[in-house]
Amino acid sequence: MNEEEPLKEFISKYEKPKILLLDLPEETLQLVRSAGFNAVAGSFGTPYKVEPDGKFLPVITNGNLPKNYAEKEVTIIDLTPPEETIPYPAGVGVRGNEDRWLMQCKQDTIDPRLVQMKEVRNNFDRTLANGGLFVIFAQPRFYQNLHQVKGSNIDTNPSLQLNSLGFLSIFDHFNVNEDYGEEIYILDDDSEILQFFSKNIKDAYYTATLSVSPSSFFIWSPILKNKFDQYVGGLMEIKDSKGHIMILPQMSNKPEFVLALLNEILPVISPDIFPNAESKKWINNDEYQPDSIIKLKEEKIGIQKKAQEEIDKLDKKIENERNQFSFLSGILTSTGRELVVNIKKCLEFIGFEKVIDVDKEIQNGDVDTQKQEDLQIFDKSPTLLIEVKGLTGVPQEADIMQAIKYVNRRMKGWNRTDIRGVLIVNHQHNLPPLDRSNAFTSQQEKDAKGYDIAILTSWDLFLLIKGAMKLGWDHKIIREFFYRTGRISRAPSIYKPLGKVFHYWDKECVVGVEIVEDELHKEQRIGYITPTGYLEEKVTSLQIDNEDVEKASPGQKVGIKTLYSKKQLRKAEVYIVTEGEENILSI
Repeated sequence: MNEEEPLKEFISKYEKPKILLLDLPEETLQLVRSAGFNAVAGSFGTPYKVEPDGKFLPVITNGNLPKNYAEKEVTIIDLTPPEETIPYPAGVGVRGNEDRWLMQCKQDTIDPRLVQMKEVRNNFDRTLANGGLFVIFAQPRFYQNLHQVKGSNIDTNPSLQLNSLGFLSIFDHFNVNEDYGEEIYILDDDSEILQFFSKNIKDAYYTATLSVSPSSFFIWSPILKNKFDQYVGGLMEIKDSKGHIMILPQMSNKPEFVLALLNEILPVISPDIFPNAESKKWINNDEYQPDSIIKLKEEKIGIQKKAQEEIDKLDKKIENERNQFSFLSGILTSTGRELVVNIKKCLEFIGFEKVIDVDKEIQNGDVDTQKQEDLQIFDKSPTLLIEVKGLTGVPQEADIMQAIKYVNRRMKGWNRTDIRGVLIVNHQHNLPPLDRSNAFTSQQEKDAKGYDIAILTSWDLFLLIKGAMKLGWDHKIIREFFYRTGRISRAPSIYKPLGKVFHYWDKECVVGVEIVEDELHKEQRIGYITPTGYLEEKVTSLQIDNEDVEKASPGQKVGIKTLYSKKQLRKAEVYIVTEGEENILSI
């Protein structure tokens, strides 16, 4: 880290605060200095191009930070990566007994900023704890796996995962998610901070949303949100210190906006580090307030403390529930032996009584056989053979044929024909389920149907169990799925196909449904199968062409008053929920 070269000799009007501008547009420094502020500029560095050949290359930091960066009271950071990369430094290798970091070149870019961020983390934490103020123009968090070099020894296992918010440890408790939008709204409040933003966000847009849970480390005060009520800007007050972090969306006029922040609002947030600010905000300090106001402020703190205690209790309950049902999340993330164990717990949770873990029995010496299917279910005829696969990609023809092969082997070995195969795949397990592609091809579905085996994904099973828990279904409704063949539909046997959503009227909270099958009567119960689960409600109002009706027939389009939002019913299939159990197999 070298002291930056000044553009020209500069004498600031105000000694305090000392300001560090990181990776902001070049004109920002000149504009801030021209207003008299004591500011310097720096950078976390610039990414460089490499060949994506799988080789290991040293991560060479190329940031530019002043030697006294930890002494800066105000640090303003733009996390937007540079638009252009630079060539990888030629002739750089691992020398002697240096401790270095390597990255495997699986992509065509190495971003050394993340190493630079790690190196400043302790000093930035110290600055924050001592009352420092950080302003962050947010970007989505991204990660890099690095490999450590100890002398000439290379550990090729990922030994550290760095991320683009690693310069402050407080962000370990904070989620920043990728998103994009231009509609930004100010929260309904008349505070001076929000009034400032009402005048200064005309050119704002967001590339990330902020997911903030209650924390014992900071107090979160949201400032800006998008049209979906997700936070895109806010202020963190660090507990047990005077430190603050302001997180903001992107601004197309950053230099002017930064100057406005320094002149108008940052002195309000941290008056102690702006001794020359013309604002008289110190008048709100307790020393200059009547006792009645101090008492009210103490009552407010007491309420906040009680609320935090209740939040802590809820957090503990949430953690207990999460631990109790960890097998559910496990079927979406795990592979191999762990996935098999989690699937077995799911099967037992929904009421299967005789679930055999074949691998475990082989290991214990209870059976003398070669490895075949993963699980067996002997609750009734037919016996089910469950093959479980965790895949980074999608199932192949061989995966389908393997399940068929196991059935044929067991029929021959047990001299029985009442045996059926079930293939459960956790495909593309590194992706969130909603981002995964279709698991099975049409040919694979035909093969499964033709050979009388069932195929489904762990996401299907997760949603079925979640739906049963939410809506109070008898678990035999889920067990019945395993005795079907072909690609398993997500529609339980108590759901009769009705139609599909074709429109939604936001103002009236009315969903438009095109009736395709069966009749729909007022007061019947309907169910929606959506990409994220199941919803049910009673039909309290039916309209055709704005006229109230008692029933709707196939071919008609009907408006139904609904409890659910347009977002919830997006891509929903609609069903009539039957009352009896005549459609459920005897399980």
